[in-house]
Amino acid sequence: MKLLLDANLSWRLTKPLQKHFTVNHILDFFKHNEQDSVLWDFAKREKYMIVTNDEDFVDILLSKGWPPKIILIRTGNQSNNFLLDLLAGKKTEIELFHQREDLGLLLIA
Repeated sequence: MKLLLDANLSWRLTKPLQKHFTVNHILDFFKHNEQDSVLWDFAKREKYMIVTNDEDFVDILLSKGWPPKIILIRTGNQSNNFLLDLLAGKKTEIELFHQREDLGLLLIA
């Protein structure tokens, strides 16, 4: 299971999240201004789940289906420590979501 953090999440989350997940940030692969469709195709090809708070990925998911799966964070603007604790605390839920072939969207609020 691999997580790809979208540009709207800090790259600074990558290293501390590696204690819990295999995780990369899009800046590891792309410029900040890369189009969502390019990121979508990359995540699909490389078997990542996209972690984002950008609902545009939900629109793509609804039109194209999955993979890739989307983890949508709907907590508003929060600190990196809050997001780290949130995602680490949802590790089991994220793992179960990854295993379910019938689900493409996990909402974390």
